[in-house]
Amino acid sequence: MGILQCGSRFAGNVFLFAALVFAIPFAAQADPAGYKTFSRFAPHHGQDVEGGIWYPAFGSGRETTISENAAFYGVTVSEDAPMADGGHPLVLLSHGLGGHFYSLAWLAAGLAERGAIVIAVNHPNSTLLEILTLRQRLITGHGFRI
Repeated sequence: MGILQCGSRFAGNVFLFAALVFAIPFAAQADPAGYKTFSRFAPHHGQDVEGGIWYPAFGSGRETTISENAAFYGVTVSEDAPMADGGHPLVLLSHGLGGHFYSLAWLAAGLAERGAIVIAVNHPNSTLLEILTLRQRLITGHGFRI
């Protein structure tokens, strides 16, 4: 490897390091994702379907932390903030069995902060609370005709 090649690689690494050092404070100051919850009646399930929408925010709403618990750090969002102008890709986010739309808030907020609109819903009879309730009903026989 020639001296020019080695020097060029070194200069590229220094430039990359400097860019990251200067970019980190600005990235930390980015507006949190806009956030709204919703509930809509789903006739085919005979019950409401709850969900959340994360989106690129312009300006501020009411900053709050969601999805925080004993095991996970929460995610800061800006409730009811105005949406940023422009076209945005749409991401439909689906939790797994026993999950909740809150359980992927970290991913939804991160995508929204980078320009996407993210919609996530709770699938009827598949959140952990619903599964445990159904299990208890099966064990006790309450609410079922056998």
